[in-house]
Amino acid sequence: MKSKKVSKVCWLLVVALIATAMVLPACAGEAVEEEEPELTFEESHIPLADILNSVEVDGQWVQFNLATPYEPFLQILANSWGSIVDKEWCIENGDWDGTEASYEALNDPPSGGSPINAIMNGTGPFALERWEPGVETSLVRNDNYWQEPAKLERVLFKVVDEWTTRKLMLEAGDADHVDVPRAYIDELEGVEGLTVYKDLPQLQNDAFFFQFAISPESTFVGSGKLDGNGIPLDFFTDVNVRKGIACAFDWETYLRDAMLGEAQQIGSPIVEGLSYYDPNAPRYSMDLDKATEYFKQAWGGEVWEKGFTFTIAYNAGNLPRKTACEILQENLFSINPKFTVLIQVMQWPTLLRSMYVALLPMFQIGWQADYPDAHNFVSPFMSSSGTFSGWQNYNNPDVDALIAAGISAATPAERESIYRQLDQLYIDDVPSFIIDQPLGRRYFRDWVTGWYFNPVLPSMLGYIYALSEAQSPHPDTFVYATIGPPDSLDPAYAYDTASGEIIQAVYETLIFYDGESTTNFVPMLATEWNVSADGKTYRFKIREGVKFHNGNDLTPEDVEYSIERGMVQDYGAGPQWMLFEPLLGIQTSRR
Repeated sequence: MKSKKVSKVCWLLVVALIATAMVLPACAGEAVEEEEPELTFEESHIPLADILNSVEVDGQWVQFNLATPYEPFLQILANSWGSIVDKEWCIENGDWDGTEASYEALNDPPSGGSPINAIMNGTGPFALERWEPGVETSLVRNDNYWQEPAKLERVLFKVVDEWTTRKLMLEAGDADHVDVPRAYIDELEGVEGLTVYKDLPQLQNDAFFFQFAISPESTFVGSGKLDGNGIPLDFFTDVNVRKGIACAFDWETYLRDAMLGEAQQIGSPIVEGLSYYDPNAPRYSMDLDKATEYFKQAWGGEVWEKGFTFTIAYNAGNLPRKTACEILQENLFSINPKFTVLIQVMQWPTLLRSMYVALLPMFQIGWQADYPDAHNFVSPFMSSSGTFSGWQNYNNPDVDALIAAGISAATPAERESIYRQLDQLYIDDVPSFIIDQPLGRRYFRDWVTGWYFNPVLPSMLGYIYALSEAQSPHPDTFVYATIGPPDSLDPAYAYDTASGEIIQAVYETLIFYDGESTTNFVPMLATEWNVSADGKTYRFKIREGVKFHNGNDLTPEDVEYSIERGMVQDYGAGPQWMLFEPLLGIQTSRR
């Protein structure tokens, strides 16, 4: 999860993210390049008809017309971006009304710009009661749920940045589940009244990323020049800089101190637990002598001679990321005292937006599987139009061609060969470097029952509908103290785990994962489905008798609208690439 493509419209976010604005003076007398004429929306975006032709209603059935066979299509539909919304309700709230004009008006909205960004109306076991951004989200049981009502009456997601407060809440029974920083897990060893799940095999990794085209609006680059007091905006386009920093990272210290041994180093974005993972993939290791060699070559020797200064950041409450930043800071300074890395702590929504509008010279973020396939890791890390690599403005045509070949290859042997080539290119080009694949833990009060682990689900709570706590001192209200506030409540817009765990409790998909399985499914809003022999047509029969929280009936037209609406909106940093790719053979509505 968190696959986002760069959106130039996202520059609108800058005003909300920085306290000062950089004004570039006009230079009188200098030649001015003639600007290319601005394209119209019709010229710069695919026709609405292309989107509308990809999904169609046939009585009680909804049919998806794929551009190409796509093995993980069912997995894509089973997660939050496959959520079904109420067409009538969306239009009443100013959302896409099916017209070309509305397509243009609502495509790629700015932060918070979705008409249903802060409101919800699903078919799920819980309904939104209240959202106080950065403070608390409250969900209340849907007593008219089409299945048996949930056992919990209310679920509270409380944002509590400070670990000691979360710990005291858990020990006192004021919270049923909390985020526990790995650095503090020893503090909970032997504490009575807890159920602890350990060594959970997560389909997840964490990495440092380099920004290839830093925004002129960035306040994280010092002077903006290679003069020792800053860095130029294209600083990381020199591969020697990237290799030097990768060789300066100390995995042994990080895995021991930050992850307490509950993680491993892997060479490429493809994590253990997926087909085509290679435990022997090439990887970097800390080598300060080699780092020195790379830095002496970087920018024709100027990096070594003049030094640099820039700022990296981590999200509040995330101690492993703080430790990773400190390791780089210390090791780079030890290589050359002219190498200065400053560290800043930021709130998660602000940090997230700073990443995808290119304000941060480097950023650190983790990736959790959207669906269990190697493509879902190489694309966001390496494709020019993919996720984090898109935020980075990274572009390698050879990599793009291999990624496209990998998802469409006819045999496992072909895919294996392609992913081994991508492993090597990832090391050679160093657009980012993986710092860990972690094992997971969950801490609950011992009165909580019904939890199970599925590595594809975004929520630390798993499938919230399955939870109960009959022996709790507050048996009707489940309290989760978290460090991550949601970014958006719109399932077509949201692409972070904090948002996803709330969306999956309120909205529903056509099918859902069967318990702990990542490849088997159970019917949800569809009662049955079938796939054509050529793998390009998927048909789903829509369940009758289901109502949205506002009382409206679920119809096949709602399903059709939900998928089309997501692609029409196509938020530049959102998850819609996963629908565009199988349905239209592209990754975005923008040409």
